[in-house]
Parts: sequence; structure tokens; C-alpha cells
Amino acid sequence: AAMSRKNYEEEIADRLKILETAVHQLREELDKLDDELSEDQIAQFSELDELRKRSRSTFQELVDASDEKFDDVQDRMEQYWRSLGREIKAFDDQLKH
Repeated sequence: AAMSRKNYEEEIADRLKILETAVHQLREELDKLDDELSEDQIAQFSELDELRKRSRSTFQELVDASDEKFDDVQDRMEQYWRSLGREIKAFDDQLKH
């Protein structure tokens, strides 16, 4: 079981890296658009960034969790991961229009 947990943690680490890179790229795009950004977009991005931070700290919690707690944290991690992915996509789509 320890091995599968380790694999899972590595997989989540990879996924998070991809999402964090996406957030970073969005931030760079936003910097370029600085003057054209609406208040809403700025607020939306800071929410996105907050979600990124929470996902990151939940991941840390996941790695540190005891085996008993692991499942609970894993569920939360999945939710964060999905939310973050959705929010990034929504934000990205909006920027392209």
C-alpha cells in the first residue's frame, strides 16, 4: 500500500506542477495586459492564485498525513485539483476572447 500511496503522491506532484505552471503563465499574460484588465479579472486571478496556494498546502498535508488521515486529505486534494483546473481553464478562455 505504501508504494501505491507514493505513486499517487508523485502523480499529484506532477499534476500540481502543470497547474502551477499554467497559473504562472496566466500571470505573465496578465502582466502584459495590465492596463486592459478589468477589476473582475484581477479579482478572479487572485482567487485563482489563492486556490493554487491552498492546493499546494493541501498537497503538503497529503504528504505528511498519517495512513488513517490519508483518504480524507486525498479527497480534498482531488477537489482542489479539479477546481484549480476548472478555474484556470475558465480564466484562460476568458482571456482569449
